[in-house]
Amino acid sequence: MNIKTKINFVRISPRKMNRVIKEIVGMKVNDALNTLKYLPHNCARILLKVVKSAKSNAVNNYNLSEENLIIDEGYTGQAIMMKRFTPMSRGRAGSIQKKLSHVTISLREGSTNGAKN
Repeated sequence: MNIKTKINFVRISPRKMNRVIKEIVGMKVNDALNTLKYLPHNCARILLKVVKSAKSNAVNNYNLSEENLIIDEGYTGQAIMMKRFTPMSRGRAGSIQKKLSHVTISLREGSTNGAKN
């Protein structure tokens, strides 16, 4: 059984978010939470909340065991771009694109074969 948790319109670019998601996919949930707690990236704080939410959903709504949960997949999609402008030389305006992302984390209950420790 897969339990998906999604957070939309996160104010960080998907490229930065994917860098951290790749590290936690395949880990046990408790190990991933410990890893995310001590990573220096700003997106680790956001992912920490998403993984905690997915874990709570699995335990409370589906009565799954907390020790057997594994992060099955995680991915980030491009959301809208906020477009801003900054003044440039000779009266021109340069565009700035502030990217947002949608984050999805999927958990499964199963054996720890092939899981990272």
